[in-house]
Amino acid sequence: MYYTRIDGASFEGADFRNIHLDEIYRDAPNLQEPLRQVWLHRVREQLDSAMDKSQSNAGKKRSLESLAVSILDGIPGLQVQSRDKRRKTSEVDLIVQNRSSLLVAAGLAGPIFVECKNVKGPVSAKDVRDFIGKLPPNSIGIVVTTDGLSRDAEGEMREHNSEKGVRLLFWNHSDLERIANGEETPENLFVERYYYALGL
Repeated sequence: MYYTRIDGASFEGADFRNIHLDEIYRDAPNLQEPLRQVWLHRVREQLDSAMDKSQSNAGKKRSLESLAVSILDGIPGLQVQSRDKRRKTSEVDLIVQNRSSLLVAAGLAGPIFVECKNVKGPVSAKDVRDFIGKLPPNSIGIVVTTDGLSRDAEGEMREHNSEKGVRLLFWNHSDLERIANGEETPENLFVERYYYALGL
């Protein structure tokens, strides 16, 4: 299969929101920017939906989970395997298969478990402890929140980081905005927030 690029072509100002491209086009060099714009538009819509205060609590949680799925699936090598997975004593919002060479190179190998907290006010230290209790050894745990973490919750995360090989991080509202605005890629923010949570 051959792809061509038109010299001097520009996608500036183009609207690609309603196009659908087959997977075989994903690596075509001249389609990378349109695909990125489609993805950014979807992420922005999902973030706006997650922040919609008129939704029920269940609806807000579901919206944030959908946003997290889109962001994580946007990282090459990651694929969401399960959503709202019921385990023996707990439920995990998302379980993600991790084959990302970039994350592995940053010390972030292993399955990823995601806790979505679409709540008013910061995530508490108890919420972080409860989430840590759900994580198996040698996994990565990420808290995604439409607000932030309390100072005690951040301390809890730092204190438990690397216990049993578990790596912890979080994305707050500001981080989600940076991704939706195209100011930061999810993979770079993933690594940045991991080192922040380590206290480096």
